[in-house]
Amino acid sequence: MRTMLLIALAALLLGCASVPKADVQATLDEPFSLKAGQTAYLQSEGILVKFVSVPEDSRCPSDVVCVWAGRVTATVQLQKGSGPLQTLNLTSEGGIEKAESFDGYKVSLVKMDPYPKSTAQIGASGYQATLRVSK
Repeated sequence: MRTMLLIALAALLLGCASVPKADVQATLDEPFSLKAGQTAYLQSEGILVKFVSVPEDSRCPSDVVCVWAGRVTATVQLQKGSGPLQTLNLTSEGGIEKAESFDGYKVSLVKMDPYPKSTAQIGASGYQATLRVSK
């Protein structure tokens, strides 16, 4: 009886240790949103995604008329299982998402909020990225 209890406890602890801590549980092929610094976990694929920063936001402010729509880039870090951490820069130009490759998957920036205004600065922690991971 005592041995069975120890085995059950060990299995429970090992099971809990295998699921990384994440702010959001995400699903393959479905968009999910992260604030800067947050992580998402795609449990079915064993992929951890962290939204790190926005190194570029040259989108035309909503209250200005521009020659081109501009682009926004999100830096994300991904890790599958215990594999190496990989950093990607995901870009949306004119609202069109461009997928980058990660370990046989496509990762894209679907949308970046908030949309810029000429009268307001967006702080580093003020961004929210909507991302998608697909095969």
